[in-house]
Amino acid sequence: MEQFVRLRGELTDVLDPSSDSLRFYFLGNNWKHRVEHIGAKPVSPMDDPLIL
Repeated sequence: MEQFVRLRGELTDVLDPSSDSLRFYFLGNNWKHRVEHIGAKPVSPMDDPLIL
């Protein structure tokens, strides 16, 4: 968990929230409710298709 907190901090330091978007997906049984979003674009519903 310490590595994640450090990585999240480093990424948010270089993120431009007016134009960049960053999401963290936490895996497990309750994954739909464990998405952390930072930045410009709104979060899509987790039931919608996701194309990477």
